[in-house]
This record gives sequence, structure tokens and C-alpha cells, in this order.
Amino acid sequence: MGDLIQLSVGQKVKKWQIDKKLGEGAFGAVYKCSNPKGDLFALKVEGKDEKIQLLKMEVYVLNELKKAGGRHFCNIEDKGQVDNFNYVVMTFVGLSLADLRANAPTKKFS
Repeated sequence: MGDLIQLSVGQKVKKWQIDKKLGEGAFGAVYKCSNPKGDLFALKVEGKDEKIQLLKMEVYVLNELKKAGGRHFCNIEDKGQVDNFNYVVMTFVGLSLADLRANAPTKKFS
């Protein structure tokens, strides 16, 4: 496992401006970002030298689902490599499940 890629609020990845860090895991991080028009998206990053390229697999799966007619999945807006990391920009769907549960009156879903 390589070093976790850290981006800063206000930093740009191509045309995508980083607005907020949403979370991170063992292989990468997720940020809320915006395009020049102000539309919101999610940007995921991982080190380009990671032994397991999870973003590549995620892009493949989402593209296959789209080809099969899947409608309830994130759309890939952009993908590529910058400096020492790979990135993918996709539909921003809002709060995470953890946030939704934390905001629920009983702190659980059922």
C-alpha cells in the first residue's frame, strides 16, 4: 500500500475544484468537487502505484452496468492520471450511509 493521496480544498485536478474531503480508506480518498459551472461531483483518488487498482475496477463495473441498462448507478464524468495519482469523477449522491444513520432520530435505519 502506497502513501494516501491528500488533496487540499481549493486545489484543482484538471478542471475539477476540490470543495471538501468526504472520507478516506486504505487505498484512497473521496472529495466533493465542482466543475467551472458550480455543479457538484464526487472525485475519488488513489496512488498510481497501488498494487490493487480499485478505481480502474470501479470504472469498469460502472461502465458495464451502464451498458447493461442499469439506471440507478453513478455516472462517470471524467477519469485520468495526474502526477502521482489516478482519479475518477462521478455523480455526487449526497450524504453517506453513516451520515444518514447519524442524522436519523433513532440513529438506526429500522
